[in-house]
Amino acid sequence: MRAIKYKVRDREGDWSVTTVLGNVCRFTGLHDADGVEIYEGDILQELPREEYAKVTGISIEELDDLPLEDGRKVTVVYDAPSFSFAENKYGYIFLTRPELFRVVGNVHDK
Repeated sequence: MRAIKYKVRDREGDWSVTTVLGNVCRFTGLHDADGVEIYEGDILQELPREEYAKVTGISIEELDDLPLEDGRKVTVVYDAPSFSFAENKYGYIFLTRPELFRVVGNVHDK
């Protein structure tokens, strides 16, 4: 595994070098439905239909295209200058409503 080095400047203006062995995932600045931080590479699952309806105010009848139990899964990717979902069978969409998803894993998990 290749070491990744970062040069970091603290608030006092001092520089330090940090080495990371492994995968690095950037924080999106967003949180899921449970307040969990969302990172690049995270796998998100859409809320089940009933919870989705509560969060959005949309009636359950209008959400008949959403699964009743386990929602659709998508992967978060960095597409400068923003984060979005990887292209999948649901299309390519931007991560604009993170509160409609839960983090269920990461692509780097075994």
